[in-house]
Amino acid sequence: MTIDDVRDELAHLRDDAAVLLEAYLARPLLRGVSHALGFITAIAAMVVLIVQAAASVQVVASAIYGAGLTLALGTSALYHRIKWRPAAYHRIRKLDHSMIYVLIASSCTPFALVLLDGSWRIIVLSVMWGLAAIGIALRWLIANQPRWLQVGSYIAMGWAGLLLLPALDKMGPTTIVLTAVGGVLYTIGGLVYLFQRPNPLPKIFGFHEVFHALVVAAATCHFLAVWPLVTTPGL
Repeated sequence: MTIDDVRDELAHLRDDAAVLLEAYLARPLLRGVSHALGFITAIAAMVVLIVQAAASVQVVASAIYGAGLTLALGTSALYHRIKWRPAAYHRIRKLDHSMIYVLIASSCTPFALVLLDGSWRIIVLSVMWGLAAIGIALRWLIANQPRWLQVGSYIAMGWAGLLLLPALDKMGPTTIVLTAVGGVLYTIGGLVYLFQRPNPLPKIFGFHEVFHALVVAAATCHFLAVWPLVTTPGL
């Protein structure tokens, strides 16, 4: 074993210790509560979207979007509300981070399916889901992925959704504003997670809860943007 191998192993152990400390000693009282409530709400919202969808392609768009949202919030709630054994904790943590990529791609999917057609639809969907697959693979392959790399990849992938901007003209200013505000809220949330600030009540509602609240607010904006997209006939 070389000195570099020893350093890598020490770094891995240090990361494990930090993660387990957060899991068992330093977790705020409200950790994961907003996402647990959001998960329940998202299930109901997905059902309503599917029922109210105007055409078959909009039904598919609603199902993919709703599934991505519920999977992301549900996995987050499980990860943050349950005290997992160490080995399982690392797996559910990676799964939670992976679901963020799924959420981003599934949030773009209704816009691509409904507003685009032909090769441009295929290109946008391939880019977004391809980026999601790459992000998930790297999260599972790189044991000690830096926080800045995770957050940077989430933000970059999210704003890759600007590929859809020309198509949003069909939906009017309200949808454009809601989509943009949601993107900004997700970005601010990512930066809160990265810098771990603000951290208002560390034992009850810390920086991570601020991050989660911003995610719920952003998801609400995007749901309101998706609603007319899937319920309006003839798009």
